[in-house]
Amino acid sequence: MILLKFILILLPLMGCKEESNLDPDENEPKQPVPPSWISRADSSFNSLNLIYWNAEKGVYNTDNKKNLNTQHYWWQANALDAVVDAAVRAKSPSTINQMNEMISGIKNNISSLRNNDFFDDREWMALSILRAYELTENEEYLNDVKGLWEDIKLGWNDNHGGGIAWNENQLDYKNAPSNGPAAILAFRLHKITGSVADLDFGKQILAWQESKLVDPVTGIVWDGIGRQGGTEIDGDNSTEDFWRFTYNQGTYAGALAELYTITKDRQLLVKALKTFSATESLLSSSAGIIRPEGDGDGGLFKGIMMRYFGVLALSEGLSDGERRNVIDYLVDNGESAWDKAKNPAYPFLFNHDWRVSPPINGQGQVSSSVDLTVALSGVFLMETLAVLENKGLLKTL
Repeated sequence: MILLKFILILLPLMGCKEESNLDPDENEPKQPVPPSWISRADSSFNSLNLIYWNAEKGVYNTDNKKNLNTQHYWWQANALDAVVDAAVRAKSPSTINQMNEMISGIKNNISSLRNNDFFDDREWMALSILRAYELTENEEYLNDVKGLWEDIKLGWNDNHGGGIAWNENQLDYKNAPSNGPAAILAFRLHKITGSVADLDFGKQILAWQESKLVDPVTGIVWDGIGRQGGTEIDGDNSTEDFWRFTYNQGTYAGALAELYTITKDRQLLVKALKTFSATESLLSSSAGIIRPEGDGDGGLFKGIMMRYFGVLALSEGLSDGERRNVIDYLVDNGESAWDKAKNPAYPFLFNHDWRVSPPINGQGQVSSSVDLTVALSGVFLMETLAVLENKGLLKTL
């Protein structure tokens, strides 16, 4: 009888012990959720807004000291691209509203869209607004793009065998900034409207650029021809590294990748990868970090390049190894920019050199003036990596 009572006492205790093994120990520290490029893109865009957004004007201030230079049309065009990036990523009503407000803000406070002498400036604007149209299906935006496109096509002339001019007042100067983005725009318009004429014109632009402004040996994209009135090419001499701008590499590769989505011609990707490899070997540090190009307009260049290398990385026709090479380059630059090139305190800014941190004060904030362009390049890189992560092409950090 005593033995039976002892067993009856032990049974519930044994049961409790077994149940405790099934439940996790509440005192055991939980593993932190690893950061993602999506979260980094989100905090980068939010920082951009906190530091630069001018709610009264509906555009971005042109530096972190709240100055607004209304002459920088193409800066605002690319800033709009950053807002579209965030709107596509987050699908939040507030960001979509900001995108709509900014298009109105540009029209009201910067310039009427078509009142600009630079063909490349109007191309940047058209590319951004076309993406806004794809997100909203607002026909006004598509009409804005079509109007800009009609103006842009007028820049094509027979000087130097074709190509779109850089400026209405210098029609004999043709460069990569006015042709690479134009080809991208032509191909994207074709995919939306079905216009064969736009497709053919895009091919014509791309063929001209390849024949005049791409090094057939390395694949590096030279900047332009005829800047000083003759037939000299800026960047075709190995000592002229200044004229080998990063964004020209990106837009050329991006145009080839866009055309590939239409024609499935594998040779287009071969050419794009050649330019990518040239960028990696000729315009990057030994650690694979893209060179700095200063502030002002140059602050935007490498961010634009990263955007279109991201487009290349998404191409279905790449082999796994080719895709991995492009993605590894983007990730290496992203990690360097995130770990080394931003100030520690939130909201943060990126330095123009992604290898070193910007000068900061005692509160961990940037102490110097930083152009909007420099901040945008960092945001573009984070958004590009967020897209790749969202597509399942990246591992969590």
